[in-house]
Amino acid sequence: MVAAASGFKEKSQRIVPQWILEGNQEVRCAFTRGFFDADGYYHIRPEEADYRVRFGQSDPVVLEGIRDILCREGFKCSKVLGPYKSKQEAKPYYELHLHGRMQMQRFHRKIRPCHPDKACI
Repeated sequence: MVAAASGFKEKSQRIVPQWILEGNQEVRCAFTRGFFDADGYYHIRPEEADYRVRFGQSDPVVLEGIRDILCREGFKCSKVLGPYKSKQEAKPYYELHLHGRMQMQRFHRKIRPCHPDKACI
């Protein structure tokens, strides 16, 4: 009998599962694609020459895993930033950024987001 893989959403402190971190490029990119589709967006302000791929998440450890994947794929990432709070009673959240138009375009080509609002840049 094969043991089920540890679930990402089932843990009290979520982490990127080791089998994904150690998986091949296709597995790592697919996980990043799904994560970006759910918790990421493109921040585009051409008038300020500000182009970013941004991920937001309440679990900084998860963002560290995403950062690890992106660095393995040759991207230059920010450190995990935060904690930030939008309101006093809100749960803190963290962010991870890729800066620059070239990195954004490369991210889009390599990761290939599927969310209809994020599929075009």
